[in-house]
Amino acid sequence: MFLVHFSFFRLNSQIKFQKIKIALKVNQKIEYHFINKINNCTKMDKVEQPHVNANGHIYFYREYEHNGIFSNFYASPIALKEKQWPTTEHYFQAQKFSGTEKEELIRLASTPSESFKLGRQRDDEYPLRKDWESVKDEVMYEALKAKFTQHKDLQKFLLSTGDAKIIEHTQKDKYWADGGDGSGKNMLGILLMNLRNELKAKQK
Repeated sequence: MFLVHFSFFRLNSQIKFQKIKIALKVNQKIEYHFINKINNCTKMDKVEQPHVNANGHIYFYREYEHNGIFSNFYASPIALKEKQWPTTEHYFQAQKFSGTEKEELIRLASTPSESFKLGRQRDDEYPLRKDWESVKDEVMYEALKAKFTQHKDLQKFLLSTGDAKIIEHTQKDKYWADGGDGSGKNMLGILLMNLRNELKAKQK
């Protein structure tokens, strides 16, 4: 009887040990790919000059178009909360679930588009943090500040816009963007201009 119990205990321990080894290998693989993703993100093309329209405004939306540097999808890794984030979009979306496993899941998302989709998903297991509406502007500003202070070439680009109005131009968003027709709040553009003013003040 003792031998039966001992054999069962030994088998059970071996199974648990195998599960632990598999979990470690999976985590190592994820971290390996994530590090490669961070390294690839740092390989940015030469930063161009801001594109200003006839009215003296700077419009942006997609990361690969004119002034795409201002997009949260732009590949510019940032360091916040003692971790590396591939883009500001990854960081912003993850903070909707700060302190949960989903925060890390979003950080490891393969693309900013994937992090965006994960951040907009709602379920009972990972609900949106209760104070999100009151802190989202602050979180966005924190991400932008990290982006434009940790990358000096991007900071130079932002400062080179002078006093021009910066506008995220799309009909898909009436809070962060202008709604496509100017009816939106353009909060992302406003925060970028606020950051520009802060950086200018520090140079004096």
